[in-house]
Amino acid sequence: MTTTVTCICSKLCKNQRDLKIHQARMKCLEREVEVQRTGPGPANRRSEWLQFDEDVSNIIQATAKRDVDSRLQAISTIIVSYGSERFGRIEKGNTETTSYTMNRRSFKIHQLRKEL
Repeated sequence: MTTTVTCICSKLCKNQRDLKIHQARMKCLEREVEVQRTGPGPANRRSEWLQFDEDVSNIIQATAKRDVDSRLQAISTIIVSYGSERFGRIEKGNTETTSYTMNRRSFKIHQLRKEL
């Protein structure tokens, strides 16, 4: 009998060990911590989201009348800037970047290159 465990990203894993391996590789637990909104989440207030959608649509229709690439760039810039203006943002905290640890093969290659 096999037990299946579901990750927060909705991947089905065979057992608890498989889940831990998956979460370590895919960093599912770190994604859960990343938050960008401030204050009480506006996702609960449907009217604010509808107003935001309407405002952004009007701005995009007024400004984006160029070729496809520049329109896509303009649309994404408008949505992000207007959304962060209206709902606010929280910058991610200082996360330590893990330094690259060389495996045995890369270490040997590095040592050989140093010697040459």
